[in-house]
Amino acid sequence: MMVLLLLPILPLSIAFINILSWKRPAGIPTRGSKTVSVLVPARNEEDNIKTCIAHIYNSGHQPHEVIVYNDNSTDSTFEKLQQLQRQYPTFQLIQGGPLPSGWAGKNHACHHLANRATGDLLLFIDADTKLEPHGIGHLVSLVEDPKLPSDMVTALPRQSMDSFAEKVLMPFLPLTFIAWLPLEFVRRLPFPSMTAAIGQVVAIRRQAYLQSGGFAAIPAELVDDMALATRFKKQGLTVRFVDGFHIASCRMYDSFMTIWDGFSKNVFLGLRQLVPLWLFVICLYTICFVLPFVMLPVAFIQNSLLTPIMVGIGCNVLIRFVMTIRFQHSWTSILFHPIASMIVVCIFINSGIQTMMGKVEWKGREYGDAKL
Repeated sequence: MMVLLLLPILPLSIAFINILSWKRPAGIPTRGSKTVSVLVPARNEEDNIKTCIAHIYNSGHQPHEVIVYNDNSTDSTFEKLQQLQRQYPTFQLIQGGPLPSGWAGKNHACHHLANRATGDLLLFIDADTKLEPHGIGHLVSLVEDPKLPSDMVTALPRQSMDSFAEKVLMPFLPLTFIAWLPLEFVRRLPFPSMTAAIGQVVAIRRQAYLQSGGFAAIPAELVDDMALATRFKKQGLTVRFVDGFHIASCRMYDSFMTIWDGFSKNVFLGLRQLVPLWLFVICLYTICFVLPFVMLPVAFIQNSLLTPIMVGIGCNVLIRFVMTIRFQHSWTSILFHPIASMIVVCIFINSGIQTMMGKVEWKGREYGDAKL
């Protein structure tokens, strides 16, 4: 029991390594030479699409072209895209057709976007993502970095969190990245197991995209970011994952239920549907982030456990404290960390159950053969 209670030292140690070493581009980037095609898949994004496109065109590094794929939206997205087409000369609109069997919606949209693009660099961003003024410039600089050039650069945007549920639960997104994998290893080591990616911001060299087979090689994977990054590494291509705090921002989910549904879709698939790995991760999160708080009353009965329990709690508080400083999270996230940890474990459990039952649904579509 004492060993289990001290296990939170592990994620805290890895988090400190990442806090000190993980690349966060800032300032004004040097002017790169590559032309950039900004590619945006959009399905039912009437509330986000105009803001997304405006931020792209407000960039200090003007894109060669901006292409949006309207993926059979049922709201007013298409009408707003037509207005944008009249507003910006380099804006292109692809009106999507029916989704073919064997394809996930976003993968199919990105496949068509890449086929249309003519730039040296393909920059895929989600429609709910807002690029910062120097965001494109930073991505080009990272791809062309003379010390560490990369075929793919993916960035974790600054997460915008407005509701109470977001402020309490969404910090687990960066926590999951920084607590378990030294993130500079993603670029420096060739192993596919050392891979991290997030699909909100992905910049890819055109030739590398073609070499990898692109989205046509991963048509049905719902966790497309990790699937594509893993494929890159398996083919000897390089992937870099950076802190995109100054590259872009994104409000990923806006309520408790969208957080629950979104992560329930992704977690089990992200673990490659390996039941032993899924159970291991559930146990790991429970031991590191829940057990010390649950065991606290026991400390008053069994004094020998007081020290390891307090060490475990202290590790949890400290990791959330340094994350709050670095990512500008709400201080509420520290106070409600034990409750949020329990909810996250429940999301992990739900993710496995619903996926194994073939009940993965996203953006109004059901995927009975979901996979990674």
